[in-house]
Amino acid sequence: MKMNEMPSESGGEALRYDPEAVKQFTCKVFECLGVSCEDARIAADVLIEADLRGFECHGVARLYHCYLRVKKGLIETSPKIQIDWRTPATGHCDGGNGIGMVVGWHAMKTCISRANETGAAFLAVGRSNHFGIAGYYTSMAHKSGMIGIAMTNASPRVVPTGGMRGVFGTNPISVCFPGKKEPSFLLDMATSAVSSGKIDVVLRKGEEVPPGWVYPSVRPFLDSEDVAPMSVFQYPLGGGEKTGGYKGYGLGMMVDIFSGVLSGANFGTRLAASKRPDAEAGIGHFFGALKLSGFREPDAFHADFQELVRDVRSCPLEPGVEKIHIAGEPEAEMRKENQQKGIRILPSVLEKLHRIASELDIKQLQ
Repeated sequence: MKMNEMPSESGGEALRYDPEAVKQFTCKVFECLGVSCEDARIAADVLIEADLRGFECHGVARLYHCYLRVKKGLIETSPKIQIDWRTPATGHCDGGNGIGMVVGWHAMKTCISRANETGAAFLAVGRSNHFGIAGYYTSMAHKSGMIGIAMTNASPRVVPTGGMRGVFGTNPISVCFPGKKEPSFLLDMATSAVSSGKIDVVLRKGEEVPPGWVYPSVRPFLDSEDVAPMSVFQYPLGGGEKTGGYKGYGLGMMVDIFSGVLSGANFGTRLAASKRPDAEAGIGHFFGALKLSGFREPDAFHADFQELVRDVRSCPLEPGVEKIHIAGEPEAEMRKENQQKGIRILPSVLEKLHRIASELDIKQLQ
């Protein structure tokens, strides 16, 4: 159900839709592609949760790319996800080339279940695909009162410090510490200056990409799938060497080691396969769940965490700033707003959704 409209910078209209209606549409698309009802619900939930939290670049806008790869037989709709615990707390997961959101959900759920017994559990995941927002999975651990860790590698577009070619992906990392009286700490960030999806959104709106986001190799553009291709290189977090880009480069490589090298998935420039029209993506992830009680009494942790948050809140504010946010707070506030007003869908994204509906002969998003 369309809820209202907002003018966009490109002169079109950014539409707001009822989140549940978009979720049902997305779920229907996956089911029409041969995905089970349960897995379709999982994949749709991950995508719409991204839109709710304000990550438009990782929400339903990603559906079209996934749809195309499933149609081409490059993603398994009924994957055989295999988990091999090699020690009581560490293991390997073969994602069976499944939809990344489904693989990620099952891997994190298994980590949480294992951590309930062992205190901590970690899985390195291979043979997967794009998994949405990393914060979705750390939030799963948070709901169980645990510390959550999630990361993934991605197609090579980030230039290492001193280099001139994309070697690493935007390689996001998320860590969540559960809060009690205070909001949870939920960090979800790319190790590049920005996620590639944010570049997509800016270009879809017809805006100029801000300085420092992309390496000056080519002028940023969108390809036939409405995303910036890998030839649009990006800076690591921090930019060039003089502004601390080597730190973002180091973090990006760390994520690639955890997600790719440790799991046996593709890594570095091998992940160019994630965009090839004739090969499995071979993306890798890394998940962890840790019980608070494995370190100290949870109540004592929450008391000290609350004190730390008070320290942050007591910091004098810059002129024009109303509040210092804890990581995850802006997204939580955005989620409440989008639940009420509807999630934003840009015209170019909506056109792709209508195309999917037409090809599958299902009802368009209304």
